[in-house]
Amino acid sequence: MKYKCDMIRDLMPLCTDDSASESSKKAVFGHMVECRDCEKYYEELIHGVELCTKEEDVFSSGYAALARRIRKRNMRRRFTACLIAGIVFLLLGNYALGYRFSAEKAASQSGKLNSTSELLGTYDWGKVRFFFYESAANYDTIVSCRHWNGWRSDDNYFVWPKYPGDEGKVLVTSGIYFWVREKGILLFPVLSDDPDIVKITITAFGETKSADVAPGALSVLAFENNDPSVPDHTAGCAYDGEGKVKYELEYDESMVRWRWENAG
Repeated sequence: MKYKCDMIRDLMPLCTDDSASESSKKAVFGHMVECRDCEKYYEELIHGVELCTKEEDVFSSGYAALARRIRKRNMRRRFTACLIAGIVFLLLGNYALGYRFSAEKAASQSGKLNSTSELLGTYDWGKVRFFFYESAANYDTIVSCRHWNGWRSDDNYFVWPKYPGDEGKVLVTSGIYFWVREKGILLFPVLSDDPDIVKITITAFGETKSADVAPGALSVLAFENNDPSVPDHTAGCAYDGEGKVKYELEYDESMVRWRWENAG
């Protein structure tokens, strides 16, 4: 049975997607045996279907790659947002616990100072920094300690009242013996209110140190001592411009403080 080429070519698309009946397939393939033009037409049709399939695969893979990039970008954004939120939370918690980025902030924001407090000077000792303040009625010492997450005053606060008898003399504003992790240090912050005094010397724990002094300027002499059982024989002298001793350092047990007394 002969078929017209047009009829056969109408059935070819059904054969390419395997939706034609067996009888239709027989008719198409049987006709192509006898008709070279229809055979060539079928080959072109098959090639076109393969091209379309490949293009669809390319489009599908492109959309899949785009979707993966979008998912990765969203994941990075979520991770960054969580990281920022975590850092902010830690910083706020750190701040609430009293930790600061600098020793100065830890001392000034310790809550121990008042509106008349003025910084006289500082002294660094390892991971510890001492701040010496003067207010209207007191001499205050605040200790800031460096931790892995910032500086904190750790409630180390020392205060000494001002005494009228110290006016016009040399005075130890806030002598302290500070101990941390089996290490100790004895500090003598010396403030001169006597223009005649130009130098001081202090001996403690078998070591003698000296410092030049000037009115209104704080000088800090420090003595390390890692054995609290060692007896402390402390002595000090304040010298005028001619090298004469004008004051000697004494410890007033009744007032529990160091003070400079007139020599002789």
